[in-house]
Amino acid sequence: MSEMIIIEDVMLDEDPVGLTEKFIPVDSPFTTVVSSDDESEVDDLVYFGVDLPLGDIGEVHAKVISCEESDDIYITKLEILELDDRYVVPLTQVLKGETSEETSGGGPHWALGLKQTNGAFATLVNLPAGLLTGEQIEKIAEVTNKGAGVAKVTHAQRIILLLKPEQVSTVSEDLLSVGLRVGVLHSGIRNIRGCCGSLCQFSQGTNALEKAAEIDKALYGRPMKFDVKIAVSDCMRNCMESYCVDIG
Repeated sequence: MSEMIIIEDVMLDEDPVGLTEKFIPVDSPFTTVVSSDDESEVDDLVYFGVDLPLGDIGEVHAKVISCEESDDIYITKLEILELDDRYVVPLTQVLKGETSEETSGGGPHWALGLKQTNGAFATLVNLPAGLLTGEQIEKIAEVTNKGAGVAKVTHAQRIILLLKPEQVSTVSEDLLSVGLRVGVLHSGIRNIRGCCGSLCQFSQGTNALEKAAEIDKALYGRPMKFDVKIAVSDCMRNCMESYCVDIG
């Protein structure tokens, strides 16, 4: 088998592993290639766990397409049928080999499609300095109304969208259509916070809004070993808590 192995040392089981209470069928079945100590027969239905960049394990249900022995291991091609409902997006990325060696070691992990206890799928919107245009607000409202009907503003000047499962695959495109992007959750540069800067009566001359946008443009999406928080405050009143973050 000449296809590249996507995931190594996978344990394939006939029965559910027990990591999730619910599976969600994939919209369009796709294939992945794994190495395993377990020999499988073509058309066998199998379950297995996958390590995710966020530090947890997601469960997968698949069908065996082919299985060949090579150097005392079995190279198995699988058709992915169902995914752990908690981690549909990160599982899809890992199974398709879309996480690079750099990011698979820790980041960034995008805040996209995170399963909540109420059944909604949370997505964080990256908003340097918390700025939004009228057009962007309208898009946020449109996406929100199609989802849970409510969104949350965080202390880090981001917005959490609570989505229905079918929105997860399209929300990135929806946001990009108005110049917005999905935010980082872990192992990367978090949302750049900024005060109103030179617009404030206490300003010391720093255009914090512009500075936050410049930093975001330079660092957005850069993988890091840890979560990195950056904030820009224009004066000693420290409205953005710049003394409490990693870089301020």
